[in-house]
Amino acid sequence: PYEAQTHWLIILCEVTRAVQPAELPTMEIAEGTLARVPRASVEDLDIPQTDREIKWPLVDKHRGGFFVVHIDCTDGELKWDVREG
Repeated sequence: PYEAQTHWLIILCEVTRAVQPAELPTMEIAEGTLARVPRASVEDLDIPQTDREIKWPLVDKHRGGFFVVHIDCTDGELKWDVREG
Protein backbone atom coordinates (compact mmCIF):
# COMPACT_ATOMS: atom_id res chain seq x y z
CA PRO A 1 0.00 0.00 0.00
CA TYR A 2 2.94 2.39 0.48
CA GLU A 3 4.82 1.71 -2.76
CA ALA A 4 5.87 4.88 -4.60
CA GLN A 5 4.19 7.02 -1.92
CA THR A 6 6.95 7.72 0.55
CA HIS A 7 10.56 7.26 1.59
CA TRP A 8 11.62 4.35 3.76
CA LEU A 9 14.42 4.17 6.29
CA ILE A 10 15.32 0.60 7.14
CA ILE A 11 17.85 -0.21 9.83
CA LEU A 12 19.30 -3.69 9.89
CA CYS A 13 21.49 -4.74 12.79
CA GLU A 14 23.78 -7.74 12.71
CA VAL A 15 23.69 -9.91 15.80
CA THR A 16 27.23 -10.75 16.91
CA ARG A 17 26.44 -13.43 19.47
CA ALA A 18 24.52 -16.69 19.42
CA VAL A 19 20.80 -16.05 19.84
CA GLN A 20 18.44 -18.71 21.09
CA PRO A 21 15.11 -18.98 19.22
CA ALA A 22 13.19 -18.24 22.43
CA GLU A 23 14.90 -14.82 22.62
CA LEU A 24 13.19 -13.73 19.40
CA PRO A 25 9.56 -14.72 19.66
CA THR A 26 7.35 -14.75 16.58
CA MET A 27 4.62 -12.12 16.72
CA GLU A 28 1.93 -10.67 14.51
CA ILE A 29 2.31 -6.97 13.67
CA ALA A 30 0.44 -4.70 11.26
CA GLU A 31 2.95 -5.36 8.47
CA GLY A 32 2.82 -9.16 8.84
CA THR A 33 4.56 -11.76 10.95
CA LEU A 34 7.77 -10.80 12.74
CA ALA A 35 9.90 -13.93 12.90
CA ARG A 36 13.53 -15.03 12.93
CA VAL A 37 14.63 -16.29 9.52
CA PRO A 38 18.07 -17.81 8.94
CA ARG A 39 20.05 -15.91 6.28
CA ALA A 40 20.19 -19.00 4.05
CA SER A 41 16.36 -19.06 3.94
CA VAL A 42 15.85 -15.42 2.93
CA GLU A 43 16.07 -16.27 -0.78
CA ASP A 44 13.05 -18.58 -0.37
CA LEU A 45 10.84 -15.78 0.97
CA ASP A 46 8.42 -13.65 -1.02
CA ILE A 47 10.46 -10.44 -0.64
CA PRO A 48 10.52 -7.30 -2.78
CA GLN A 49 12.86 -7.08 -5.77
CA THR A 50 14.83 -4.33 -4.02
CA ASP A 51 15.56 -6.66 -1.10
CA ARG A 52 16.49 -9.62 -3.27
CA GLU A 53 18.67 -7.77 -5.78
CA ILE A 54 20.11 -4.90 -3.76
CA LYS A 55 19.73 -4.97 0.03
CA TRP A 56 20.63 -8.57 0.86
CA PRO A 57 23.67 -8.73 -1.46
CA LEU A 58 24.91 -5.53 0.23
CA VAL A 59 24.30 -7.01 3.68
CA ASP A 60 26.44 -10.00 2.67
CA LYS A 61 29.17 -7.75 1.26
CA HIS A 62 29.34 -5.47 4.31
CA ARG A 63 29.13 -8.09 7.08
CA GLY A 64 30.53 -6.62 10.28
CA GLY A 65 30.52 -3.13 8.77
CA PHE A 66 28.20 -0.32 7.82
CA PHE A 67 26.55 0.91 4.64
CA VAL A 68 23.87 3.29 3.47
CA VAL A 69 22.14 2.68 0.17
CA HIS A 70 19.76 4.97 -1.67
CA ILE A 71 17.30 3.10 -3.89
CA ASP A 72 15.05 4.94 -6.33
CA CYS A 73 12.34 2.91 -8.03
CA THR A 74 9.84 5.71 -8.68
CA ASP A 75 9.81 5.23 -12.46
CA GLY A 76 9.68 1.43 -12.32
CA GLU A 77 13.43 1.07 -12.88
CA LEU A 78 15.75 0.23 -9.97
CA LYS A 79 18.46 2.85 -9.59
CA TRP A 80 20.69 2.67 -6.55
CA ASP A 81 24.02 3.72 -5.14
CA VAL A 82 25.88 3.05 -1.93
CA ARG A 83 26.37 6.38 -0.16
CA GLU A 84 28.64 5.11 2.63
CA GLY A 85 30.27 1.82 3.29
